Amino acid sequence: MNVLRIPQIWKNLAAHPLNGSTLLVALRWSVWQLRSRLSHEVTIPWVNGLKLTGRNGMISISMQAYNGLHELRDSCFACHLLNEDDLFFDIGANIGVYSMILGHISGARGIAFEPVPKSAEYLTRNLTMNGLLDRVLVVQAAVSAQTGVVSMSTDADVMNKIVADGVGITVPSVTVDSASAEYGTPQLMKIDVEGFEPAVIAGAGAVLQDSRLLALILEINDNARKDGTDTILNILTNSGFVETGYDPKGRSLIMPFHDGAADNRLFIRASVKDQIEGRLKVGKPIRVRNKIF
Repeated sequence: MNVLRIPQIWKNLAAHPLNGSTLLVALRWSVWQLRSRLSHEVTIPWVNGLKLTGRNGMISISMQAYNGLHELRDSCFACHLLNEDDLFFDIGANIGVYSMILGHISGARGIAFEPVPKSAEYLTRNLTMNGLLDRVLVVQAAVSAQTGVVSMSTDADVMNKIVADGVGITVPSVTVDSASAEYGTPQLMKIDVEGFEPAVIAGAGAVLQDSRLLALILEINDNARKDGTDTILNILTNSGFVETGYDPKGRSLIMPFHDGAADNRLFIRASVKDQIEGRLKVGKPIRVRNKIF
């Protein structure tokens, strides 16, 4: 790591709502750097009694160690929205951050799609360690515009993505629609596939029109605007979705809303906004760093 970037990293982490002063962030950062380097693998206590395991250098576990719950707004929205009768699709599950909190806190059933073998191994281990394999099914496949096979990179941690044929490993691919035909229509989809969100949406035409799908969390933002973002937004609009913000503490939607700097963007089905607001008010709480949301 470039030591000249460390102050800026600390400043960025200090901006997270669960962190305090830059000094406190620096302490957390230093402790984690030392701890993660003393062992190839680390397990940390996490939200609501969960434990999270990852190996040295994994961004997913590092960000949870630094921030408590890295994507706080989106995680709270998802947990507050879902209940035990619901189904979620975690597309690009990595080591299982969303799958764990949704399966454990909301009690919903989930399908976790993770095509990279090492990430899928840690995903399965995290679910097993927390007693969640009966609620969350791991599907070691990519989600794309067509069923078949695709090539995946394997050496970029959370940045692994579909690559040109012959460059990475070959993995099965499914579509949202084919997965829905097999497992059911989800109430929530979280999609984080490093630029291939347009392909996922292209294979989700039937599910997007299904009124049982209430919301999506998509990793598209203005800071890393991807080819196809405008197409995604048009498809979602035509399918009846609108963008929203979310106040986790007040459990309230913020509309109209657009924050181009946010990691993800939230979309809800406009026709059931009242139903969604009702769900958010009574959803189960998240406890992290002595705070309750």
